[in-house]
Amino acid sequence: MINDLVSTYKCFYLLGKLSSTGNYSVSSIAPEGNDPVDFVDVVEEGGALLAVWKDPIQFLSYQNVVVSDGLSEQIVNLSYIERAIDIYDRPPSSDIGTFLFMKSAPIPSQDWRCDQGKYGGMLFNVPTIPYGEAAEIRHYEVLLPFNGCAQIAYSEGKTRQPLSDYLVDGDEVPSTTRTLAELLRLVYEWSEVHDDPFNNTDEVSQRAHDFVQFLGLTETEVSLLEAQTPMQVSNYLTGSLNARQRPGETSPTSDDFMKLLFKRMACSSLSALVQLHSLPWDTEELVSLERQQLLDGITRFKNFYLIDESVNLLDEGTWQSAIESSRFGISAESFMSNQLRTFKNKNTVLDLVLSGKFG
Repeated sequence: MINDLVSTYKCFYLLGKLSSTGNYSVSSIAPEGNDPVDFVDVVEEGGALLAVWKDPIQFLSYQNVVVSDGLSEQIVNLSYIERAIDIYDRPPSSDIGTFLFMKSAPIPSQDWRCDQGKYGGMLFNVPTIPYGEAAEIRHYEVLLPFNGCAQIAYSEGKTRQPLSDYLVDGDEVPSTTRTLAELLRLVYEWSEVHDDPFNNTDEVSQRAHDFVQFLGLTETEVSLLEAQTPMQVSNYLTGSLNARQRPGETSPTSDDFMKLLFKRMACSSLSALVQLHSLPWDTEELVSLERQQLLDGITRFKNFYLIDESVNLLDEGTWQSAIESSRFGISAESFMSNQLRTFKNKNTVLDLVLSGKFG
């Protein structure tokens, strides 16, 4: 039953490459080898095979798991749409926020980080992202990771950040952009020069080539990328004297680019997955169920933090006063802000589903 699926699980991924065998295994993808994990289940519902899990946040550091039906495998991206819906669509005129194409590298096990022993992003030819401390970061979201190969992430500081002034126009190996559409085109360009007649041997080109293979682009998606504004690699090949710099005129990130990204992410809203993949289910019924879950979650949040019931937590303008007046006050600001953003983004996705945005 759909009701049981929505009430039991909180993240969903369509296993469109696997067969309905009833015999599945799920493993992490880690530097020291794949290990079985038990936090992802495989269920069949309404003719669709889904990877499902109960906690959207707890296992994000794994980035990917691989599901096998005994004959074939499919990589599942644990990053989900609700973490990207408010950041994926930066305008070309934006001067803060940076989309990053990075290699996926092992995180040393002796590190203090909670994701030690897993994979993390590492910029090409740049040792670290130039922040003084984590408190300077407003957003850092991994959107499309393929463990051991490469990943696309988004980074934004609370103020104008060094990435905005340095990497986008001055990187020795161009791999950062202002918009998602620009970055996808740039990665595609790097992947193309890996092959004949260019045979580029740079690491970024090899990683981009493998990354594009993992994406499994359709002919329509390839045409979309080829129609996008040429980026640094193309401009270099055509003899531009300013090839390392970002092009002056680029196109906005269209709905087609949105779908290219979101079809390769998990969904915390099952209704979004259904609409994205054109499953013959009743999305209005799903939205109604998921909206009630959202409202119930907001009520529990208010009760726990002793926030007045009249405060609209879906309005970002109320967040600071709600945090300051809560039972923990400003000491819980980081955690509360993250949860409030999750509420708002979930509501945004449900609104978009009702308007047919993902269709």
